[in-house]
Amino acid sequence: MPLDEKAECTVCIPTYNQAEHLRVAIRSVLDQTAPVRLIVANDASPDNTADVLAELGQQHPFRVINHSENLGISRNLQILLRAAETPFLVRLDSDDALHPEYVRELMSLLHGHPEAGYAHCAIQEIDGEGRPLRQRRLGRTEEFQDAETALRRSVNGYQVAANILMFRREALMATDYGAASAQLNFVEDYDLSVRMADAGWGNVYSGKVLASYRMWAAPSRPQVGRKLREVQGVAHIFAETLTRAFRRRGWPLATLRGRRVELALANAEILDRGEFAPGEREEMVAALAALGDSPRVQAALGTGRVAWFLRQSVQWSAAAQQAAKRAVKRVLFRS
Repeated sequence: MPLDEKAECTVCIPTYNQAEHLRVAIRSVLDQTAPVRLIVANDASPDNTADVLAELGQQHPFRVINHSENLGISRNLQILLRAAETPFLVRLDSDDALHPEYVRELMSLLHGHPEAGYAHCAIQEIDGEGRPLRQRRLGRTEEFQDAETALRRSVNGYQVAANILMFRREALMATDYGAASAQLNFVEDYDLSVRMADAGWGNVYSGKVLASYRMWAAPSRPQVGRKLREVQGVAHIFAETLTRAFRRRGWPLATLRGRRVELALANAEILDRGEFAPGEREEMVAALAALGDSPRVQAALGTGRVAWFLRQSVQWSAAAQQAAKRAVKRVLFRS
């Protein structure tokens, strides 16, 4: 279906250095069974992204935002989402793809549930070459989830199969498009989902597979820089966004404190597996301590028996690792 300036939905594609996959993403928008608009924001890609956009733009007119300098994931996305003027917006990363019925199906769900700030679906994982892997579905039976339920469940992480969402523009505006999340690269989407629930917006989910999400081969060693930013971002979400939301409702903060300790311990394994640049290890320890927000976690990051136990568990079997983590938790939670 050709692009339509009168459409109710705009697909927003932020892109950086992915010209090879950008064609597939754009083609998936052009193949929608419902009318759509399209905006692509090129974050100063050093590859031939600008050439690809110019070529495709001659065949299928759509809006392109070209940045002269790299702004980063969050700032690029902020500008992109604010540029759309339709009642519904889709965020589609440039290495992913929509299935033909995506816009029609999810827009129908949002029309049917006016209290939902966004819609999401089951997805098909694909590898770097586009070959199908496994399918991802959420373990929930309800189509619509109210804001209070969504907020409580967000303590356990970002509750979507993949970050390919259709937003209600009104809900984005109510949360200032997640502007407060703009410095949280790699977890800005999680923060925005919490802010939407805090603002009273629920969400709606389709168990149909309506999009493809590209899985890249994991590096042999963890990417410490990215993991550091993720840990810092999650610490901010718990200390600021979730804490404020819980306090507004008079909910006990003990739930958040316990989860923060668990997350800090789980992420502490990178201290033994990562390859750190000068000063980076110290930053990671500080970020983990901030995430855990507990003297017990700080002790676990030191040189005592608990820290040794945690580090040794990385070398063991999966069953032994779980036993070690349980033992560590018993030590940390001992009154």
